[in-house]
Amino acid sequence: TVRARFEKLNVSTVSGGIYIQSDIKAESCKLSTVSGGIYVDGDITAEECRLSTVSGSIKVQHDIHADKLKLNTVSRQIRTAAQLYAKQEFSSVSGSVNAVVAGESFSAETVSGSVNVAVIGACSGKVNTVSGGIAISLLSDIGIDIKCSGMSGSLKLMTDKHVVWDNDDEKNTMRFGFAKSDRHAVFGDGLARITAGSVSGSVKVYDFGKTE
Repeated sequence: TVRARFEKLNVSTVSGGIYIQSDIKAESCKLSTVSGGIYVDGDITAEECRLSTVSGSIKVQHDIHADKLKLNTVSRQIRTAAQLYAKQEFSSVSGSVNAVVAGESFSAETVSGSVNVAVIGACSGKVNTVSGGIAISLLSDIGIDIKCSGMSGSLKLMTDKHVVWDNDDEKNTMRFGFAKSDRHAVFGDGLARITAGSVSGSVKVYDFGKTE
């Protein structure tokens, strides 16, 4: 495996993509492009890491260790297949966000796309979308403390654990509505503390090993 060490790694391009196929260690790592994608196929270790593109996708196949990590795109998707050990921020306007989070805190937002977040351990996070759905999967046997808001759709919990709602209801699905726009539910140890909001989409939580 090729390993590259830099004090600062800044790469930007207008019409081409950026491909990282070696392990990178740097104080800061900033990759940006206008019409191409960013593809990371090597580990990145940095104090600060930022990947941004306008019309291209961002795909991360290996781990990123960083104090601060920002991934943002305007019209395409963000997809991470590895663990990101950092304070993470994901944002897209018209694309989807699919991420695996392993850090203590994260935020993910999109306007017209969906957000799918896989949570490995205890964390705090914020997830927001306007017209897309939100799916949160717990990849270890932890619980969740989730607060949701929305105008339509529902909060659905795929779990066999006892669910405690703020209104003492015992159902695993609660719908949003004009008079019932906020929902708060806890099951298990509640170590994943997440606030989620979607105007016209639903929010689904999958307990460890659970599917629909």
